[in-house]
Amino acid sequence: MVQVRESSNSDFATSGNKCSKGAEYAVSELLHPERTLTMAVPIKGCLEPLSVKTSSPIPKDMMRAVVAAITNLKIAAPVYAGEVVLYDVCGLGVNIVATKTLMG
Repeated sequence: MVQVRESSNSDFATSGNKCSKGAEYAVSELLHPERTLTMAVPIKGCLEPLSVKTSSPIPKDMMRAVVAAITNLKIAAPVYAGEVVLYDVCGLGVNIVATKTLMG
């Protein structure tokens, strides 16, 4: 188990990590947790929902706002894998991208 503790000079010390990436991740998770969001949204003219994801991780405390923005999307087929279906979601500088192609 990775443990993180704050040292006297506002730095962080980790223990229990197996590599430097584990230490970086633990500190990052403590200070500003982020997640990649994936969802399925209905598509006009298609019975199958479209899977989408954020183009990069978003702050964990913004998840509900981003889900609400994605839920309000009105998308019509065709949609292609990699196509941006929503630019700069919630002003985060992150796009919502289709992860598969749906022709309708």
